[in-house]
Amino acid sequence: MKLFIPVLIVAFITLSCGSAQKSFEKGDYISAFEKAAKELKAKPDDKNLEEIVKSSYKAGVTQQLDKVKTLESGNDPYKYEKIAAEYASINKMYDILQSVDCCDNFKESYRDFKEEQHQALNFAAETRYHYGEQAMTLNSREGAKQAYFEFSKAAELIPGYKDAAQLAQQSRDAATVTIFIQDFANAQPYYSLNYNPFYNQVSNYLFQLNRPGSFTQFINGSTPGYNVSSKQPDQVIQLSFPMISFSPPLITKQTVNNSQQVGTGKKNADGKEIMQTVTSTVTIYTKTVNTRAELFYQILDNHTGAFIYSNRAYSDYLWTYTWATVQGDRRALDANNQRLIGLTEIAPPQNQFLFDELTRRLYDDFTYQINNFYSNY
Repeated sequence: MKLFIPVLIVAFITLSCGSAQKSFEKGDYISAFEKAAKELKAKPDDKNLEEIVKSSYKAGVTQQLDKVKTLESGNDPYKYEKIAAEYASINKMYDILQSVDCCDNFKESYRDFKEEQHQALNFAAETRYHYGEQAMTLNSREGAKQAYFEFSKAAELIPGYKDAAQLAQQSRDAATVTIFIQDFANAQPYYSLNYNPFYNQVSNYLFQLNRPGSFTQFINGSTPGYNVSSKQPDQVIQLSFPMISFSPPLITKQTVNNSQQVGTGKKNADGKEIMQTVTSTVTIYTKTVNTRAELFYQILDNHTGAFIYSNRAYSDYLWTYTWATVQGDRRALDANNQRLIGLTEIAPPQNQFLFDELTRRLYDDFTYQINNFYSNY
């Protein structure tokens, strides 16, 4: 039995240290330290966990400081953000170490790096702020976009840093393109149609693209705060229907002869029901209206008067209605014919209904193309 005691002790140590030991062996010292410290709070007398806490803390701090030295010697313009992150990891470990009830002498050998972290954040924010100022001097939309990202990051790194937040908003305003969605007020609608439902649907879709962080703002005449004296939009989306057509109703018919074996209710000498053949003639009528529409849309640069994009979309919709009449014995009809003879001829729907069906298809095409155009604007 004595030969197995060392093996049992090693197994016990490994089990008591659990995943902390495994993380340490993989070189993941920060994870090993955090796991061991957490376990040690539940098992304050576990010397094995205490040793892992000390060894993983020492190795983890050394590892992070080595990363800091490597970053400091590098040419990454944003290196101080990464340096601050490394110091933040050390400081998190330090705070955890102070919360563990053990190894007081060991604790005295280490300190936090909060001052170094603060200095790195200041350098990082100053770098972002400097690049933001440089980007603003480009006097271009792309420069304004870059300035927005730089100033925003500076304000994120150190809230209240100089006037970074204010400059970020100014840069975003300078980079944002305002697009006015022109209505159909000056258009003479075909067939006295109402284009407004389609216009409102398109406008509502484009308004959804006014997301935080985007550099486009879609507006129309109903946008709160907009009026004729407002700042002129940068671009104008113009919509028109060069062609809308509704064909006259066309009726076609088809004659179908039906026959069916049905029982008579009488039996023959063998006791089987006597069957008879019944027939009928069904005339099936189909009324159709062919409709077609063309949507033309273009984007006007409101400063130069040049058109920067144009496209067309087409839509076809076939309205169909079917009914039937019958001559002969209705028992010869199948279920579908029974349904059709229960219907009667109706007039085609109003042109507005047909137009709305057409624009449902045009809407999908239009929104897909416009979204592609502005997706990375």
